[in-house]
Amino acid sequence: MAGEQPIVLEIDHVTKRFKALAALDDVSLHVARGAVHAIVGEAGAGKTTLLKLLGGFIRAGDYAGEVRLQGAPLKLRSPADALRAGIAIVPRKIALMENASVTDNIALGSSQVQRSFWMSHEADLAASQKLLDVWSIDIDPAAPVRSLGPLQRRLLMIARGLAVNPKVIVLDEPLTDVSGFHATAQLLRFVRRLAEHGLACLFLTQRLEDALIVAHTITALRDGAVAGEWSGPAFDAAAIAATLPGSRAGLINPAADDFGESGGFFAPLNEYFSRIMRPMD
Repeated sequence: MAGEQPIVLEIDHVTKRFKALAALDDVSLHVARGAVHAIVGEAGAGKTTLLKLLGGFIRAGDYAGEVRLQGAPLKLRSPADALRAGIAIVPRKIALMENASVTDNIALGSSQVQRSFWMSHEADLAASQKLLDVWSIDIDPAAPVRSLGPLQRRLLMIARGLAVNPKVIVLDEPLTDVSGFHATAQLLRFVRRLAEHGLACLFLTQRLEDALIVAHTITALRDGAVAGEWSGPAFDAAAIAATLPGSRAGLINPAADDFGESGGFFAPLNEYFSRIMRPMD
């Protein structure tokens, strides 16, 4: 059970303001090893701000409160710092190099930690195959991304995060663009497998029904503040749903990208490599 596992990620009394608006208002939550901790809230609840903070897009010192990873204060200055610390962010928006292979996309993730873009194709191919085998992801590492379906693309996004051997993985609306009972069930089972392998998993979503299926713990955010927290396996869905409606949904553009820029976390590198790997006419 999640409650028997050590706490990996601690968010204590965190407040982040944008002028007069408290995007996060005295938020505290703890995420255990081997647990899926769902953060549920409407658009404007504070999920994206929390994502930016954990991903290093909001720098340490630009918010009040403290974030600790395995008991040590987390002082992130950049997204690369987050990756090196062991936090992998998987954004809502699919951000992959369409003209490159599965292996090239996975290698992009690990290169952020190694501080190098010089890649041995044979070594990267072997490492990608091993990663996909360990996680039972049925994708050909040599396949071009443009040949993949929605579920395979989402799994590849997660695999790229797993390539950095994270302690914490943050999934933002992972069911976006995944439809159908079989594909949805397969992805939710995969999220549970992340926890079974010992990862601390944050599952950010507006869809309470998904959180009820996959989570060990659910925290509800409303207007930037924690509205309640519940531990499974038996959740009171009606009680959780009653805490969610807030006053900010109309102020937020739900189509806005997770990180305020096209492509999210790996956007600049994706754009560069997509250009140099474009097929010749």
